[in-house]
Amino acid sequence: MKDLAEFGSYLKQHRELRGLSREEISRTTRISPGLLAALEEGQSEKLPEQVFVQNYARSYAKAVGLPENEVLEKLLAIPGVLPATERSPVLLESSRRSQAWRVVALLVALLAAGALALWWWKSAGTAR
Repeated sequence: MKDLAEFGSYLKQHRELRGLSREEISRTTRISPGLLAALEEGQSEKLPEQVFVQNYARSYAKAVGLPENEVLEKLLAIPGVLPATERSPVLLESSRRSQAWRVVALLVALLAAGALALWWWKSAGTAR
C-alpha cells in the first residue's frame, strides 16, 4: 500500500465483496459511519490518533472476515502513517530477525575459524 487512500479502497472493496453496507459495519464495530467513510476514503485529517485508527482497522477487518494482523501490517507499512517517533512492529521484527541472522553467521564463522586453527595446530604438531 502506498497511501491511506489505497488502504481505504482495499477495505471498501472487501466490504462490498461481502455485500455489507457501511451502516452494517458501523453497527458491528461501533465505529461511527463518518469515521468509517474517512477510513475508506483515506481522509487522514478526519481520523483520530494513530492508536485509534489501528483499532478501527482491526475491528473493520474482523467485521469483513479479513485477517486482522494482515490488515494492520498493511496499514503500518504505509509511509507517513506512523509518527516519526514510532516504528512499525513489522519493521522492528524484520530488523530483529536480520540482526539475529548476523549473530548466527558470526558464530558459525568463529567456530569454523576455531576448527581450522585446531586442525592446523594438530597437523603442524604431527609434522615435526
